[in-house]
Amino acid sequence: MSTDVIVTSVAPLIIDSSYSGNLDFGTVTIQDGGYINISIPCVFSCVQLINASSGQHSGDDINIFGPDGVSKTSGPDFDGAAGAAGTNGQDAKCD
Repeated sequence: MSTDVIVTSVAPLIIDSSYSGNLDFGTVTIQDGGYINISIPCVFSCVQLINASSGQHSGDDINIFGPDGVSKTSGPDFDGAAGAAGTNGQDAKCD
């Protein structure tokens, strides 16, 4: 059964490892300052997504986060040290 939810700045929808609710939503309404953060593998679905905000907040409405990647220090995809600077270009001339 799908659940309707209203997302606000004081009640954002946070779907992380501690989330135990339903991920099959009916109508999801995002109001001013509201946002959805998803940081676990999941299938988020809703029948209708309504952005009822005035657009005055500075954040994003929906954020999807993954784990940080591994830093490369060697191997085939490692670019190595910065390359040498290129030579100066020729002076431009106008006719």
